[in-house]
Amino acid sequence: MIDSLLNNNKDDFSAAFVSEIQDRITTNIVDKNVKISQNLLNDVQSTDEDQPIDEAKTKSTTYTFINSSDVKKFIKAASQAGVGKKNFNIKGKTVTSSTIDLDMEQLLHFLAKDMKAKVT
Repeated sequence: MIDSLLNNNKDDFSAAFVSEIQDRITTNIVDKNVKISQNLLNDVQSTDEDQPIDEAKTKSTTYTFINSSDVKKFIKAASQAGVGKKNFNIKGKTVTSSTIDLDMEQLLHFLAKDMKAKVT
């Protein structure tokens, strides 16, 4: 790069300068990605260790729908989202769910509310 500058070769200098800047930017991006990945992995590991999942605790929520076709749609949507049918107890227009995962419980809650069901 210095040789190009001394010989007044603008094109070679420009190409060398762009190449050097791109190398530095790429190196910085890779370093930041590695640091972010390590931080994320450390956060996930500490979260998992701090809050162990107690498999024995289950939460039951009851959803009462307007009609039985809404019950079928709810069960189908929940099954597609990953909730097993064994987690539901269906009696007429009432569905009782027993799930361990808080995220799935929230998903079911919003799904039922969207279908205008009464949640208890």
